[in-house]
Amino acid sequence: MIKILKNNFKDKRGEILDIFTKNPKDHCTLVTFNKGAIRGNHFHKKSTQYTYILNGKLTMYEVKVNSKGDKIRKLSQKFVKKNTLITHKKYTTHTYIYKKKTLNIIIFYILSMWLQLLYTTLTITFYLYYHYT
Repeated sequence: MIKILKNNFKDKRGEILDIFTKNPKDHCTLVTFNKGAIRGNHFHKKSTQYTYILNGKLTMYEVKVNSKGDKIRKLSQKFVKKNTLITHKKYTTHTYIYKKKTLNIIIFYILSMWLQLLYTTLTITFYLYYHYT
């Protein structure tokens, strides 16, 4: 099967394109960042989010929160670059800031964390990125 994917969302920060949702796995999304974009600034109550940086560099902020969204640990700032895989566990607020021209990242969510699921998701996303960009 071949399917042409369309953007789910677009604004001045960039674009969001769902590669898949629920089938074959939980969720996989390609997110682009335009210069000056701030994205994320949220947390997940039930899922772990994995983010893979396809190109470029960005600043990431993380803080652990409770179920009400109140900060329970110190805010951390990290600089991440191409080929970095980031894991955001449940109740970890994450924000990305990008200051350059363009950037592409892949975000995927896994409710049940199995190594096989992670491998399958990465294989699909790398194939899509390297063959269609």
